Amino acid sequence: MKLKIVFGVCATAALWAQGPASPVGAYEGPSILSRGIIEPGRRGSEGLSFRMFAQVNGVFDNGLLPISVDPGGQLYSDGLWGMEARVGAYGYHTWRRSSLGLDYNGNFRHYTQKTYYDGSDHFLTLDYKIRLSKRVTLDFYPTAGTYARSFGYFGLYTTVLGADITSPLPVADIFDNRTYFAQANASLVFQKSARLSFSVGGDGFTVRRQSQALIDNNGYDAKGDVAYRLNRSQTVSASYGFTHYGYSGVYGSTDIHMLSVSHSLSIGRNTEFLVSGGAVRVELTGLQRVIVDPAIAALVGQYSTIAAFHRVIYIPSVNLTLTRRYRTSTFGASARQGVSPGNGLYLTSRQQTAGVFYGYTGIRRWNFAGGFNYLRMQNFGFALGGYGTYTAGAGVVYRLNNFLHLNTRVDARHADLTITGFRRSAVRVTAGITIAPGELPVSLW
Repeated sequence: MKLKIVFGVCATAALWAQGPASPVGAYEGPSILSRGIIEPGRRGSEGLSFRMFAQVNGVFDNGLLPISVDPGGQLYSDGLWGMEARVGAYGYHTWRRSSLGLDYNGNFRHYTQKTYYDGSDHFLTLDYKIRLSKRVTLDFYPTAGTYARSFGYFGLYTTVLGADITSPLPVADIFDNRTYFAQANASLVFQKSARLSFSVGGDGFTVRRQSQALIDNNGYDAKGDVAYRLNRSQTVSASYGFTHYGYSGVYGSTDIHMLSVSHSLSIGRNTEFLVSGGAVRVELTGLQRVIVDPAIAALVGQYSTIAAFHRVIYIPSVNLTLTRRYRTSTFGASARQGVSPGNGLYLTSRQQTAGVFYGYTGIRRWNFAGGFNYLRMQNFGFALGGYGTYTAGAGVVYRLNNFLHLNTRVDARHADLTITGFRRSAVRVTAGITIAPGELPVSLW
């Protein structure tokens, strides 16, 4: 039922969003550099008409890791061949007082063996801006989806779309387990003068996992900032944010207070650089295992127990983002440190990410894109050690004619859980045909 609801929302949004591009010079709303390397619906700096596509691919998946063990007590890890049907839509549209960006990807897969891995993944993100008056703009930024494998297109989310420092979206899952997620974000920007602006906003979010062995989370946050433009190329700002994480089925929660300052710099017409830093106060309540006093242990025969804890931790926050956007290409690099609600096994954690992405659509018949992302988590509660992943992916599309394209993509991931010696590498390869009417090669990433 959850899958039907998510897919219905995604498909409805993709169909509703089609329409002709608006005239040049229409309102596009304020730029939010800190959001990520690619804005929803955009490929390069120019706005694109909404475009839909469909694919049929052959698939090889190696390193699948369900949350189950074989008769010998070892984790399953299968290499499988199969077929995949994929549909999607992306584009950007502007009206006189508003704009809309959309990215949707969905797939349906079937394997020739072990069909319990069959399923589908869907991801939808929108960016709707509306100018309420000459000085006030409202930005609505919802994201929703479901997947059974946090890999490939989804695994590069932190690099390409640039998840926020305290983002709740599940980008570091260890197991290939069915997950549902949704986040609704809204912000209001008041332009006091040509140089000075204020903004306030907030969002709510939820993550639900199919396996009862993994932990769900939900929460909300509120943010505010003030920005001052020093000149045409430089802006400074200061911000405060509060975030709350809650967990289903376990005792514990997290309250986060974050203060930061930032400086953004435009270098020429195509390059933007953001540096942001500050302090994060993390207040946690939860459960942890403690050693029982030896005298008591001798009486009861129990040498450890579970006890509630309350802890306050301070860590620095860092956000560095470099973006170069040309008419038909985008290059970006980012590095971030902040706080994550965890991945179903870990709860509240320090999270560090770094990555690069490049996409090009300027050649008449070719489109290609690739990216690399590193992510590391360190749990604040239980002594689980560090968890790190390296994810890389690259793909090529060749346009045969105005209707058909050939496409191929390779993704690789390596995961490492230091305290247990758990290490897993995985590879995913797809190749097939894309149907996407248009004079330019379709951009799939």
